[in-house]
Amino acid sequence: MKYSLTASSAFQVFHVLRQISIILTAILLAKSGISEVEIGNYEMLMFVLFSISFFWVNGMTQGFLTLYPRKTDEEQAQIFFQIFLFFVILSLVATTILFLGQQNIVYLLTKQTSLSHFNLFLIYLFFNIPTYLVETIYLLKNKALPIVWFAVLSFGVHLLVILAPIYLGYTFKESFIGLAILAMIKFIWVCILQFRYARIHFDYSLLWELLKLSSPLIIYSLLGGFAQVFDSWLVGWYYDGDQKQFAIFRYGARELPLTLAVATAFSHAILPQIAVGVEVALEELKKKSTRLLHLFFPLSILMAIFSRELYLLFFNAAFIESADVFCIYLLILVNRFFFPHTLLIGLDQNNFVMRVSIIELFINVLSSIFLIQYMGLMGIALGTMIAYTFEKIVHAVYLKQKFNISIHQYTNTKWLGLYSVLLIAAVILTIMK
Repeated sequence: MKYSLTASSAFQVFHVLRQISIILTAILLAKSGISEVEIGNYEMLMFVLFSISFFWVNGMTQGFLTLYPRKTDEEQAQIFFQIFLFFVILSLVATTILFLGQQNIVYLLTKQTSLSHFNLFLIYLFFNIPTYLVETIYLLKNKALPIVWFAVLSFGVHLLVILAPIYLGYTFKESFIGLAILAMIKFIWVCILQFRYARIHFDYSLLWELLKLSSPLIIYSLLGGFAQVFDSWLVGWYYDGDQKQFAIFRYGARELPLTLAVATAFSHAILPQIAVGVEVALEELKKKSTRLLHLFFPLSILMAIFSRELYLLFFNAAFIESADVFCIYLLILVNRFFFPHTLLIGLDQNNFVMRVSIIELFINVLSSIFLIQYMGLMGIALGTMIAYTFEKIVHAVYLKQKFNISIHQYTNTKWLGLYSVLLIAAVILTIMK
């Protein structure tokens, strides 16, 4: 049977390719011969970018995906411009704040007084953030191939402009010049999409509706993604801004390659379906998430068993400590392919999702601060896993009580339970050996 690429599957391919690009960058930087301190500086810059943008980018994108199917064709064209305008304004605000207060903000986030190539990084940041809309616009316009082509070109060139200068004997300065130019080209791309699909007209009421729907999701994303920010922040402050320790943690604080990308893309792609019909979405969610279980859990178990050997092979001996941190992060897989939060967002339970995230935040902070004193970097990872697990359990219980939607309706609990036990056993045996 001939396979037909859908926009939904192309959207997942996009996020997979993004993750591959990140992984290859990490591997090839470690193999390039540059110091762990230089890698740590790069990781800190990427951490700053993530810290100031992830929450509103994710929240607005999810609100965009939820609102769009409910509108008329004319309103849909107007929404494209409203969210683009919002992204540009927020990017400008974020860049300005970082430029004016860079010393204080960098110190607050990393305990470093300054980071190399920061001004070039700000140019990259301003032009790059609005381009996060490209794949989402293509998804909503049901354009599968353009999603894939945009991913291949943008991530392929991204990898090239970072690594080519390093391997040719230049510095990260040339890499960031290349990143800034690439971001400008992608910005032109998203502008072209505006002229093609959007109605260039400011509509206050439509923008307000989008912001009102997205606000709880922005807060939810801030609280939910705070774990990643807090974990890296805690490393910087606990180890007095040590860039080498920061690099070791960041190289270990990675889930099973591609899982986060696939889970995020799958969750986003299912949101418009929930808005149309819950029963069909439940069946689709269970069927497709089961396939993901069979694909990623056996691989994660093998990677847990051979994690130290893999880190020596793909990185170098300086990052062997990262392998144990990675093992703990593999346990987050149990939560990644369990999707009660997706259903709650699709059912407009955004305020509840936000409140649970506040509690999750406190659990993550307290457990990580406590465990780092006894387990070092692994303690931070374990605290994050505990917080994620709490969140998913509360979401599932609420779905059952409020909507009478049981776990069995959207999750293959037998396979998830079996794989979870095997993965936990593999991680414990690896860390203890």
